[in-house]
Amino acid sequence: MKWTFLLLFPLLVFSQDNSFNGIKKLTKEKLEIVINDSIQKMESLNLYNFLLYIEEEKLANLKDYNRQLIAKMEASKWPIDLHFLSKILIEQKTKKNIIENILDKKRDVWELNSNWSPKFWKMINDNKLNITPSSIYTKEKIAEVIDNYVKENKLGANPILSLNGYDLTEYEKDKLKEYLYQFNILYIGFVSKEECPKTYGYRGRDGMLIVKTK
Repeated sequence: MKWTFLLLFPLLVFSQDNSFNGIKKLTKEKLEIVINDSIQKMESLNLYNFLLYIEEEKLANLKDYNRQLIAKMEASKWPIDLHFLSKILIEQKTKKNIIENILDKKRDVWELNSNWSPKFWKMINDNKLNITPSSIYTKEKIAEVIDNYVKENKLGANPILSLNGYDLTEYEKDKLKEYLYQFNILYIGFVSKEECPKTYGYRGRDGMLIVKTK
């Protein structure tokens, strides 16, 4: 896999004129300083690309920085940081309860974010993390999430409805939100209208809404 690097190195070691490959010339001691400093100070794509570069170029074993990565995840304010740090810690076979506790405490960052929530729940389910949805969607939140999916062109007006694993739940045309109001909904996700036709053909032209109820 090719990675795109969008990185500004810590001023502690690098100036703007340094090339990215300059990191390879560092002594082991200076490299450790740069990695520690970067984990502490960088965020989002800068940190993501930096860690991937270190790993891809085999400049250091990120397992040696497990404690720092856990601390970074605990301090993270953005869903992108929480997501990729979770994946790194999972790959490092960090104790699951550590990851679970952080994700549980950071629910306000990711759980009701319509763009990130599906990614987090997929990661949680794929890795059998012990985290359950914490809240029931209100009617207003149901409407907001669906309207955002349509506005962002992820779904059309009448997507296939997957309700608790049943992919072809029927509802009246243009009445999806009204149909869902009767349920205590714990989770809402989607399969985009670009991806859904690959499985469902023409009937998947509006995508799929994935709903789990209490």
